[in-house]
Amino acid sequence: MKPSEVIEAAKEKSTIIPADAQPSMKTSEVIEAAKRHLEELTQLKLHNVTGMKKENDEWKVTVELVEKKSIPDAMDIFGIYEIVLDGTGGLVNFERKGMRRRGDVSQAGKA
Repeated sequence: MKPSEVIEAAKEKSTIIPADAQPSMKTSEVIEAAKRHLEELTQLKLHNVTGMKKENDEWKVTVELVEKKSIPDAMDIFGIYEIVLDGTGGLVNFERKGMRRRGDVSQAGKA
């Protein structure tokens, strides 16, 4: 039985839906949740999503946030953050893993 069918059957019977029958979050929803949490907690703007991986019931998302705007833009400083979300998009953990300048492509996406 598909998760959507389990949910429909549960609605008809007014039963509790098992957690493992819940449909998984879409990747776009995971990214939006990560962005919302990080921007709220750090007051920094998301520059780029560099990685995303689902492990068990959690999502690990690696992003770059603009830590310092500079002129010229090549001198902007990005913080590389890893955020862990639960299966519903709730924040489990976040940590800054490193920093890089925009122009330093050798460090792009490395945490």
